[in-house]
Amino acid sequence: MSLEHIVKGYANNTLSKVGLLDPEKERIAKARLAICEDCSIFDKSTRKCSREKGGCGCNMDAKVYCMECSCPAPEKKWNAV
Repeated sequence: MSLEHIVKGYANNTLSKVGLLDPEKERIAKARLAICEDCSIFDKSTRKCSREKGGCGCNMDAKVYCMECSCPAPEKKWNAV
């Protein structure tokens, strides 16, 4: 994940928290996070995609808001839009 993607993810996450994010982006992010929360690579205690289990190590609460990002799992559970 590039610095640009990190900034976009956190910016959209912040916009979401104050109710200013585009509803379609919000819908996509929530659907992605639901997928992550059911994934065996997701670490519920840290809210990250576990590097120890082959994930990217990213904070998924922010990454799901980066529309240019995709799931790091080998089976790509969600894609960039």
